[in-house]
Amino acid sequence: MNALPPFVRTFIAIDVPEDLKLAIGRIQQELAKLGGGRVSWAKPGGIHLTLKFLGDVDRDVLDGVVKAVRKAVNGRSDFALKTTERGGFPSLTLPRTLWLGVDGGAALTDLRASLQKSLFDAGFPIEGAKFRPHLTVGRVKSLAKGSPIPAKFVEAPLQVFEWHAAGVNVMASQLKPTGAEYSVVETVGLVPSYLEKSNVECAEGASFLRK
Repeated sequence: MNALPPFVRTFIAIDVPEDLKLAIGRIQQELAKLGGGRVSWAKPGGIHLTLKFLGDVDRDVLDGVVKAVRKAVNGRSDFALKTTERGGFPSLTLPRTLWLGVDGGAALTDLRASLQKSLFDAGFPIEGAKFRPHLTVGRVKSLAKGSPIPAKFVEAPLQVFEWHAAGVNVMASQLKPTGAEYSVVETVGLVPSYLEKSNVECAEGASFLRK
């Protein structure tokens, strides 16, 4: 962590599979050809599912952030994620952000709530806004009237992607002239489902032998 600047723009996130990043990148390339607006497209390689944004954090506090994330994640199993609908914040009519939704069911919601509590105990405020899991595809700087970009974004062919969340990353973001660059401070792993199942089966076997 010593290589990091005194204050680190920090967030908590889950990885996204490479094939999904590539698919988003292809859509971005097609939309960029349309004209009708200025959009800062997210670099496909840096696309991630943000669970909580912490802002600028004192480098000396990062160890506490990592400990809080470990506490929140401890004992939790990996879980399935899948992409859903596309939309815009605050709306597709006048979007400031173009996004691709993600569904992780109760496991994702519970993990996010656990992170909120653990990080609150570590001194970070709880976010009041409703959690809407998504991948940021682009940030809209301006749109011409009647721009085709929002509609084409929704209509562009994109299959549903499914994957498993294997861990939670504490991420650092550094702003460069070429845009934000992300690095992983630490990954806190989730318990692989097959290990949890194996442990249950072993416990049941041991119980049977004791009878």
